[in-house]
Amino acid sequence: MSKSPASIGEKTLKSLQNWRELRLDVARVEHEQARTLTDARQQAVDTQQQKIDESNATMRAQLTENTVISVDALTRIRHFTLLTLDDLRQAQDSLQQARTEQNAAHAELVKKAADKRAVERLREKRKALSERDRSQREQKQMDDQAAVRYARELKEMQDSGNESSEG
Repeated sequence: MSKSPASIGEKTLKSLQNWRELRLDVARVEHEQARTLTDARQQAVDTQQQKIDESNATMRAQLTENTVISVDALTRIRHFTLLTLDDLRQAQDSLQQARTEQNAAHAELVKKAADKRAVERLREKRKALSERDRSQREQKQMDDQAAVRYARELKEMQDSGNESSEG
């Protein structure tokens, strides 16, 4: 017994839908990974900024105490601040890259979700068409049966009419 084309088409659509769901799940995971990476890089930027703020606060505090500050101490604080500023720039660049990757992952997630919805709509449409075709076949079968029954009853009436006129 061979399978109907509709059955094969439905299985193909089901396979396609399963594949799209898998791709959507992968896109969700990738988006979440990108979001987590962005959060971590934002934390790194915040940490570097906090170090700079603390260094500046330390330098201001030493300058306002009216005490003698060695040139060496000021040089070390300035050197630390410059290194931290460089780390901050690198962290900001890394954060920007992570945001770009997160945006790309989000766009891919949206695309995959739209692809999945398209397959779902196609399956629903095919199911509705199949249901309509089945309903039309059933109606045709009932119409054919009614026509046969009507013809049989008409013939029986004619046969009984012929018998009564012969008698």
